[in-house]
Amino acid sequence: MKSFEYKEINFNNIKLTALDDISDDTFNKGLNLYKLSHQLNLNKQYKESLNAIFQAWEIGYQSPATFEKAAIVARKLKMYALELEILNLSKKYFKLEYSDQIDMLNEKINWANKRIERATVLNRRKV
Repeated sequence: MKSFEYKEINFNNIKLTALDDISDDTFNKGLNLYKLSHQLNLNKQYKESLNAIFQAWEIGYQSPATFEKAAIVARKLKMYALELEILNLSKKYFKLEYSDQIDMLNEKINWANKRIERATVLNRRKV
């Protein structure tokens, strides 16, 4: 398995793109990074798992699963401010990806909002 070190992510460098709008090459590279993230997560290499997702985002591969996984991993690491950033970005992505599927959009936004509420509470306790 390729070794990954955790690095901070600049969310301003992420250009949100719907899955249908990326090339096959970007899709394949991003999916491989997501699969790597999953494996790293199973091995409890949480920061490296996040880094693989961040790399997928940076090349243009974003999917609902990547945002959900990144938020969950950030919480495992007790990085609540990071989780909040991920969740806020996820809401923007969900609006892009599900613009023509209102029920799914509402479901995803509600999921993010519930996690934002909890992460906000946890972040306040941490400080």
